[in-house]
Amino acid sequence: MLSIGWFPHEQEAEMKRLLTVVTALLLLGTLGFPAFAGDTLDDVKKRGVLVVGVKDSTPPFGYRDDRSGKIIGYDVDVAKAVADKLSVGLEVKPVTSLDRIPQLLDGNIDMIAATMSINPDRSRLIDFSSAYFRTTQKFLAKKGTIRSLKDLAGKKIATAKGSTAERNTKAAIPGAKIVLYDDYAKAAQALYKGKVAAVATDEMILARLLAKAPGRDKYEIPGIGIADEFYGLGVRKGNGNFLDQVNSALKDLGTNGEGRRIFVKWFPAGKVASYPALSVSPARSTSPKASAAVPGKSYPASGVVFRRTSTKARFLVMSVKGSFVTGAGVLVFDPQGHYVCDGAVKSIYEDEIYVDVDKSDAVEVGFVVAMNVAKGEALALVNQRQDVIAAVKAESKKESADMEEENRKAFEADEKRRRGEQNEFQRLKLQQEGRSDWYYYRR
Repeated sequence: MLSIGWFPHEQEAEMKRLLTVVTALLLLGTLGFPAFAGDTLDDVKKRGVLVVGVKDSTPPFGYRDDRSGKIIGYDVDVAKAVADKLSVGLEVKPVTSLDRIPQLLDGNIDMIAATMSINPDRSRLIDFSSAYFRTTQKFLAKKGTIRSLKDLAGKKIATAKGSTAERNTKAAIPGAKIVLYDDYAKAAQALYKGKVAAVATDEMILARLLAKAPGRDKYEIPGIGIADEFYGLGVRKGNGNFLDQVNSALKDLGTNGEGRRIFVKWFPAGKVASYPALSVSPARSTSPKASAAVPGKSYPASGVVFRRTSTKARFLVMSVKGSFVTGAGVLVFDPQGHYVCDGAVKSIYEDEIYVDVDKSDAVEVGFVVAMNVAKGEALALVNQRQDVIAAVKAESKKESADMEEENRKAFEADEKRRRGEQNEFQRLKLQQEGRSDWYYYRR
């Protein structure tokens, strides 16, 4: 069952809990992060128009109307509700998963409404509104073949390249064999031809695949989920007044019935559930095309190392300018602008860039990764960004300290339990031997 609902303000508190690691990204200069001062709310009011970044190839969230050529969709209507709240007009600009945050930081748009899941890494770059949409990732399969995740162990599961469903499926079913396709339509064809046991992605996407499936009565979407994700509207940091207005608009959607009307308009097959207080629910689209390389084109792109991954020599880099390309070579620079090593973009999941480097031990959180930027430009590129680098490293240090403290407490608790068990064992042993000193080991 597809459901929709509005979530209370605790979602808002959750989104704001992280300190910004990259607050100064709004001031970025040579690295491609221009200074962007001013209050977004005041600027929008003076301009009389709210400029929002929306995807233009992800129906029904955002896509171009065949007749008018205009971008329409669910996200557009949600953005229109925010504009109406501010009593201004709405202008939408096309964005992709890779460039939506850079477009916001560059000041090209005022807000992101582009199927963007709320997660901690993105929250370091921008602020999120309360959640306005929820999706559960599930499976499309032949009827009766999947009753639990165990039924998919060792089976082939199809999904789209670069989708979060790939990672979530691997985590939920370690023994599964993930087969990647360029898009979900091709993944579904593999299912219909018997090449795979299931297709994994967001529930709303699966519902559309099922509606178009040949012999649709033979297939189903079992009620087994592997992950829930929440969408939020993105705004630049330091714009609390603007964010308050955005959240107020979302709250109004949940209380005045307009949110329900918008949902039913774009998801007529969905079954609407309850409306508690503040945000909307169902699906997420990953738009694989957004992460694809553009043949014959190669533009500069820059990012910051956020953390190491479990794979040796692989780091998570968040893109903050331009679009990285899978397989492209990159250069890594330290906080002083010195060249450190070469690397390559291994994979891209929306705006998360995974980079393999030549010298793993030499790379740290806060280092700069650049594509198509000459070594000679590095010093000037980094010098103006010392505040950003310091912020990233400070947050990383805090996270490490918190983790060490948690590990210390866990170790002490385990030691206390272990000593108690040893004492009890020793007490029982001495008591059985008739020793008079057994009572020294009383718990």
